[in-house]
Amino acid sequence: ASHSDNSDEDNDTSNATVAIIYYRDKKTGTGELEFLFEQKPIDYPVPGAGGKLSLVGGHIERGEKSLEALVRELREEIEPPAVSKIIESLSKNSFYKRLPYEYMGITGYSDIHVIEIAQESGWNAVKQAVFMHRVLKQNELRADDFAFGYGEIVKEFADSKLIGKKPAHFH
Repeated sequence: ASHSDNSDEDNDTSNATVAIIYYRDKKTGTGELEFLFEQKPIDYPVPGAGGKLSLVGGHIERGEKSLEALVRELREEIEPPAVSKIIESLSKNSFYKRLPYEYMGITGYSDIHVIEIAQESGWNAVKQAVFMHRVLKQNELRADDFAFGYGEIVKEFADSKLIGKKPAHFH
């Protein structure tokens, strides 16, 4: 058996696509942000990730584009009607940044997208998606609560959206 030169078939590469899903409360002068995160089960198979928060999303399958994979993952992970509100808020300009990673010999990247739920009614629907998910306000974020280093990314994003406030400090 000869080894294929097609890097897509290598088992040591894994790419993901995830989203920072948020709502800005326009009733507060500071525009407080709320976020929807996935909560990994305690027995999650990645060491150190069990019980931690993660951005919603998952693996990019062979042949998928990042945005296509994100929509598929959202549909798999979030129940209706919340998922409809999230997908209709997703824009083609949602890309935020690409993070390379290496973990236990596996290398790849995570594409981070941003989805703002603009309407309060839509956010109220999203907040009902509580099965394996948690909604946190900006001031409730703690870097140690996150798997995969996503806490720092969320903090950086949240700080960039602040209106008239100093950056939040994670505890």
